[in-house]
Amino acid sequence: MAKESIIVVYIPSTGPYLEQFFGLYYSCVIKTDLYKKFDFLVTGPGCIKDKLPEKHCIFVEVEDLAEHTDCRTKYNNNPYGFINSFAAFNCQKCKDIILQYKQCLRIDVDTFLSKNIENITINDNEIYTGEGAYSSPEARIKLAKILKKNNLTDQNIHNIGSTWYGPSDLIVKYASNAIKFCKYLIKYNFSEHEGIWPQWYAGVITMYAGHLALNSSPLKIIQTNKFDYPSTSQNDAAECYTIHCWHTDNFFSKAHYDAGNYKDSIPDSVSTECRHYSYDCAVGGTQLMNCCKSIDKSRCVENVYALILGGGIFLNDRIKGCLDTWIQYFNNNYLFSIDKYIGPDINHVVTTDITDWNSCPPKIFRGMESVIEKNKNCEWLLIVDDDTFVNSSNLKFLVNTLNVKERKIYGKNMTGHYPWGADTVPFLSGGGGTLIPMHVAREIIKKIKDNKWMSWLVQASRYPPTFFGDTDNPLDRFPFQAGADVKLGWITDKMEIEQVNLPKLFHDEGPGFYDERPENILHSITYHRMGKDDQLNLQSIIDMNISKIA
Repeated sequence: MAKESIIVVYIPSTGPYLEQFFGLYYSCVIKTDLYKKFDFLVTGPGCIKDKLPEKHCIFVEVEDLAEHTDCRTKYNNNPYGFINSFAAFNCQKCKDIILQYKQCLRIDVDTFLSKNIENITINDNEIYTGEGAYSSPEARIKLAKILKKNNLTDQNIHNIGSTWYGPSDLIVKYASNAIKFCKYLIKYNFSEHEGIWPQWYAGVITMYAGHLALNSSPLKIIQTNKFDYPSTSQNDAAECYTIHCWHTDNFFSKAHYDAGNYKDSIPDSVSTECRHYSYDCAVGGTQLMNCCKSIDKSRCVENVYALILGGGIFLNDRIKGCLDTWIQYFNNNYLFSIDKYIGPDINHVVTTDITDWNSCPPKIFRGMESVIEKNKNCEWLLIVDDDTFVNSSNLKFLVNTLNVKERKIYGKNMTGHYPWGADTVPFLSGGGGTLIPMHVAREIIKKIKDNKWMSWLVQASRYPPTFFGDTDNPLDRFPFQAGADVKLGWITDKMEIEQVNLPKLFHDEGPGFYDERPENILHSITYHRMGKDDQLNLQSIIDMNISKIA
């Protein structure tokens, strides 16, 4: 190979890891010119392949080691996901690629490279490592006993870091051994409980396995704090080889970055302090990731406009979940109806300053009014909450089978949930989603304006003090203490617009409520009460499968 070194990482299908990888990639390709020395071997599930940058990257889909019986912790039968950080070394294709390079750098994705790493000189029988934090007195005793019990050498080097850098053949050999030690620890040392951190804890089995693999080897282990340098440090990045994002509340913290707590801070791209260097790489990586997003055009819904009722407090959870998953398939035809300004990059309209559940009525009716003004070509309107996940492929299939000219709206029937004298108000679930032909939405808003209903419809939980109904018919009275979806149901019923119940497609709760597996999203259109991680999980299921309405 033209380059002498390869960086090996694993990226799961869910969580912040893809975004973290782009920060690492940015540090190598944009922040420095280390791409001249390093290529990336990225491993993981097939769904991430099209989300990666093309240059300097090799992708290999690998099996999920954690699903192997001997990689599941016996005390709860859960898969030990962290073992996948070694997945490349269980794959012959990956090992063949790695061995084409002189040196291999095994690293976590929440890490940034410093230009100084190119100054390391590695001899044939050496491995450089960083410093971990797993070595409690109890762990030292237990790890030594394991090596002694198996008649293995013990170099007695503790707190070996997760970063390894050395000759490719040695990294392949001893990382493969680490997988065996992971399985050994799961079977013999964590069969009944997970232990207690930091004394002896199942959460760091991979660190213990790395300790056993390297300490039992004849290698010269060169341990340096220049690897896995803390991202909170005020020291110059030139003093280290890599910067690792440890768990911390201090700047720079990956947890606080993921939570959006730095969104109003502009990165200092000139500063070489580790903390500023880290933040600059993280922001640059996020921007690069957004540029690299590859959209499957076949999933795009060309003729549906999405109105999402959102809360500003959920910007970095629910709203980010929507933006990172299903909204990308709506060709920018979306609008958040929300309670505060959420930045220039998200299509939104502020329809209320109420921040609790009572904000829903103004969000839905003022939001519909705004969509009608903004919409140009869409024939359908989909109204959902910001914690609703939408399967765009199945939505696209559905609207192509419906007659858009009919005066009907579609969703999950919730009739019976709102008393109305001796009867109930028929309505469809707001959270489960309501699909409305755009001409019907226009008709509804026109009816509201013609009857001067908007002022009371947007009230949180009451009708005005003066009774405006002109008959004794309950349908001519106003719903009292009604939510937004109830009021929409009342209006459509009064206008004799048919409400069509599709309970297998639109769900007002999450999969667990119905005793369904998340995979049922492949046969559905919506699930409600889905946070960011839930939405990412459902999207990954769709990415790896074919959606089809049953």
